[in-house]
Amino acid sequence: MQRNANDIKHADVIVTMSEAHGQGARALVARYPSADGRVFTFAGYATGEHKDVHDARSKPTSFHESVTAQLDELSLLRTVRFLTRR
Repeated sequence: MQRNANDIKHADVIVTMSEAHGQGARALVARYPSADGRVFTFAGYATGEHKDVHDARSKPTSFHESVTAQLDELSLLRTVRFLTRR
């Protein structure tokens, strides 16, 4: 998904799948410095750890399944963090 300045301006949080890839977190902050502090990788937003979610494009089904499992786990961790925040 391509983002534009208006999207960035109105977003509370921007989540990317990777740190460096094309529309990754670093690229967005470089292009839109005002987004700094609101851009996270999916894993970073879920756990606080800066990890990339691997791109499953053109990969075998088993790779897609492992990425899906990773996203499921990260989603659960983010939900727990949200529910237990103080």
